[in-house]
Amino acid sequence: MEKNIETHIEKDKKILEDPTISPQQRRHIEGELHELEDYAEHHKKEIEAGDRESNNSGGASQTPSDKLGNTKQPLSQNKQREFKKKIKSIERRIAKLDEERKSLNENMLSVTDPEEAMRIHEKIEAVTKELTDAEEEWLELN
Repeated sequence: MEKNIETHIEKDKKILEDPTISPQQRRHIEGELHELEDYAEHHKKEIEAGDRESNNSGGASQTPSDKLGNTKQPLSQNKQREFKKKIKSIERRIAKLDEERKSLNENMLSVTDPEEAMRIHEKIEAVTKELTDAEEEWLELN
C-alpha cells in the first residue's frame, strides 16, 4: 500500500511543478498532496504491517470460502453466485464513482466562483471517500 501512496504523492508533486495548471487545480492537488503526506506520516506502522502481510502471504490466492473463514467446505454454487454478484456490483459502483470523481475534477478546473469551487471540492472529497470504501470492500473479497 505504501508504494501506491508514494506513487500518488510523486504524481501530485510532478503536477504541481507544471506552471501551466490552473489555480483551482493547483489548490485541489495541494490539498490532496497534504492529506496523502499526513496519512503516510501518521499511519507508517499500519502501512508497514500491510506490506509485511502482503510479503508473508507469498502470493497464495485464497478461495472465497477461505476469505469467509470457512476453509473446510467450499461455498455452494448458490453462495458462489451470490459472491460473484456482490463483487460485480461493487465493481460497477467503483466505476460509477470513479467517473463521477473525474467529472467533478474536470468541473473544478473551469469554476471561477470560490463558493462553487468549495462545494465541488467537498463533493470530490465525499465521492473519494466512498470510492475508497468500495475499493477496500472489493479488495477484501478478492
